[in-house]
Amino acid sequence: MQPTRRHYFFAGEYFPLLYLPYMQPIPPQILEYLPPVPPGYDIGYYDGYGLVYDPNTLMIISVIDLYRY
Repeated sequence: MQPTRRHYFFAGEYFPLLYLPYMQPIPPQILEYLPPVPPGYDIGYYDGYGLVYDPNTLMIISVIDLYRY
């Protein structure tokens, strides 16, 4: 049985609508160390990624792969 591959996300791409129900909020303990999110944008966690995205268009403006660190 082959291991499944993680989806890769990059700034400037769009977050797939199919994955949106699985997006989780960033824990408050981590959120306090992050700079404020620009007005009109939201921050979420999905499969090891911290994503800053536009909730209207789902365009990703910033991404960090937390599994790499």
